[in-house]
Amino acid sequence: MDLSTLFEKEFYSFHMHCCKPGAAIFKQVINTMELNPARTLFIDDALPNVEAAAALGLNAYLLKQGEDIADLLKGF
Repeated sequence: MDLSTLFEKEFYSFHMHCCKPGAAIFKQVINTMELNPARTLFIDDALPNVEAAAALGLNAYLLKQGEDIADLLKGF
């Protein structure tokens, strides 16, 4: 599944000069896209990243071992 077709914009930490789980990367995406954190879902496979996103008010989902983001999207 080509996930890029599901998103308006892709963000890469090496272009942004910051990285997860630092708050700066989340804030930059929120501000750039004018997102309401309470209406935004962040998905990751690393607990520190999920915790950092949740601390900023984002809905955050930790992928389980062997689970893929495509698994979450089945049925949509």
